[in-house]
Amino acid sequence: MIAVAARNSSEDNKCKCIKGYHYSQSREACIKNLYCPPGEGIKKSTGECVVCEAGTYSDINSNTQKCKQQPK
Repeated sequence: MIAVAARNSSEDNKCKCIKGYHYSQSREACIKNLYCPPGEGIKKSTGECVVCEAGTYSDINSNTQKCKQQPK
C-alpha cells in the first residue's frame, strides 16, 4: 500500500494498493488480484475476473488488465 495524500495528525492518510492488488475492506489490507484468462478481465474493485461483455475483449492472462473495447 502506498500513500497518495499525507494528512495531518487528526486525519487518516489516503492510501491505495500497488498495481495488481485491490483493497479488501473486511481484511483492511491489499490483496493480490486473481489472474484472469483470455476472454475475462479484472474487476478493479474486487480483484475478481469477469467475463468480457459484448464489444470488449481480453487476449492475455493478466491480473491487472480490464476488458478493452474492440477496435471498430
